[in-house]
Amino acid sequence: MLRLHRPWLVTLVGCSTLLSRETPADQPGGAPPPSKTVQHVVLIALDGVRYQEIFTGVEAARARHAGVVVVDQTALMPHLWALARRGVALGAPTGEAFAMSGPNFVSLPGYAEMLSGRPAACHENNCPGPAAAKTLVDAVCETAQAEPCSAAVFSSWPEIERVATSEPGRALLSTGREGGNARALLREIPELAALHERGRRAAPAPGYGGYRPDNETARLALSYLEHDRPRFTFIGLGDTDELAHAGDYGGYLRALGEADEVIGKVSELAARWESMNEPTVVVVTTDHGRAESFRDHGGRFPESQRSWLVAAGTGVPARGAIRLERTRFMRDLAPTLAGLLGVAFAPPVEGELLDEILDTP
Repeated sequence: MLRLHRPWLVTLVGCSTLLSRETPADQPGGAPPPSKTVQHVVLIALDGVRYQEIFTGVEAARARHAGVVVVDQTALMPHLWALARRGVALGAPTGEAFAMSGPNFVSLPGYAEMLSGRPAACHENNCPGPAAAKTLVDAVCETAQAEPCSAAVFSSWPEIERVATSEPGRALLSTGREGGNARALLREIPELAALHERGRRAAPAPGYGGYRPDNETARLALSYLEHDRPRFTFIGLGDTDELAHAGDYGGYLRALGEADEVIGKVSELAARWESMNEPTVVVVTTDHGRAESFRDHGGRFPESQRSWLVAAGTGVPARGAIRLERTRFMRDLAPTLAGLLGVAFAPPVEGELLDEILDTP
């Protein structure tokens, strides 16, 4: 039976911060583990979102063609920037890149790197599942020593299930309209079961096949966080990438705005948990960037390697947007979050600690 209202949770959410002229005092990669562990981490991944919109706002030329209003980044994503003002943003165009390891900058390798702390062994979107090695989800499950463990994965795109965990069945997984074990685990909670069924019956647009629209994914994820606060929660939203592939810049911007509303709601939850003396970190990021053509991304478009990341919460200093002195990689995220959570993350992790987002002694 699913246990509700656990006294601890970790949630990860991707978000951006306001630009500043600050650079980290410590050398990158040299930080010791954080001195304070957090109870909740929420990670939000916005699929295929360019750093340009995050740091500079709506692109004027594309906006004119699409018939949309040009606004800056704070008007485009006010909740993300509110989060950014009290945390750290990596990937600003004024410094070195926050990047994917590659060599192919497509979604499933990006998510595999994000959750495993190493470059993906598979370089296409047909990676076999389950994950070949331990992920951050597995690390949280092994630390909790509970069934089901205190980790949850919600995603619009069903394929994320292949790389989320090496041990399917321990964490709660709801991937796309049909994927994962959530239907069975949530059936005893009527309101969550109803939301899951609503998403299962939803039309896949703007995606196709087993895709679940972001509004349904977010509705279920947010309700689950209210009911059963896991230590680690991954929320993967994909409408932005689907609309970008269709060349719909206006739709892409609308999806960004809707994702920003989700970030705002997660931030409200995080503030509530903090007030209950439950330290929380929210991280927002993306699985890959985009080509100059906007529609495309991948190994043929090296500019789509560039990603971005925003983090705020307990143990994250208010440094604003940092000018990176060297390239930092998505593989650095999972070991950093494991350190914040105080969970063991064994080799073959290849990432380093992101000392830029750690408030170390």
